[in-house]
Amino acid sequence: MLKFTTQLITFALLFASSVSLIAQEDLSPAKLYNNALAKMKEKAYEEAFPMFEEALAKADTTKENDLKVIRLANRNGASCAYRLGSATRKGGDHAKALELFEKGIAMNPDYFGNYLGKAQAIEGIGEDKIAALNAYVMAGDMAAKSEKTMKQMPKMYSKAQRFSSSAYVKAKDYEQSIALADAYLAARGEEVNDAYIANYYKAASLNKMDKNEDALPVIQASVAALPEGEDADKYHLLHGIVNQILGNNDAAIEAYSMVKGEKNEKYKAAAQSRIDALKQ
Repeated sequence: MLKFTTQLITFALLFASSVSLIAQEDLSPAKLYNNALAKMKEKAYEEAFPMFEEALAKADTTKENDLKVIRLANRNGASCAYRLGSATRKGGDHAKALELFEKGIAMNPDYFGNYLGKAQAIEGIGEDKIAALNAYVMAGDMAAKSEKTMKQMPKMYSKAQRFSSSAYVKAKDYEQSIALADAYLAARGEEVNDAYIANYYKAASLNKMDKNEDALPVIQASVAALPEGEDADKYHLLHGIVNQILGNNDAAIEAYSMVKGEKNEKYKAAAQSRIDALKQ
């Protein structure tokens, strides 16, 4: 009797699971989407995201109602991917988070959050600084497309620039600093209004590598593009140093003379010392 009862319970459980599975498979794209949205509102992102994916997979592009589901599932699914990816990244699984952010980007290429998440995940993995830099640039580009995220744009570009400056200042890896500066300029273009920063670290790295003939046109481009109000001392000081090493003494004195020392007196002191030496 006990054996029969056990078999009956097992059968009942299997039957219940089968019915549940069939019911799930029979759900329409609209129902799957609604269920996903409900789970998302509960912040149950891990449950919600696969439902968004399933709704999209089952949707028929020849049906008007399904086209609406596709549009909404892509929009809200991308948002869900960002939230789930962010939680996954903060939990330490950067590779899984990256996969989720990539899926979110595929769902809605205009959604800024997944580009930021992608950049952070790549940076967390730590193996490809150029890929992380490019992802931050993409995040900046996407931020610029919406009034809601526009204010994030400069921050994203600044994060991308940070890779070259960090390689120069902290790691003292000058070849990498040049590569990262070049990657930024390639991603954004030589004429963007913050190209002078990347060019500064490229020129400074070339100077450290005793490649001053190569450094000169780069620092000249950097100085020429300095925006009004920028603390320009380090740019003019480097311009003078490169010219002095190359024997362009008049140009060096002219560059040193532009160092004001208003925010950091050490730059003014260094420039004046060099001017005095050149005039002896």
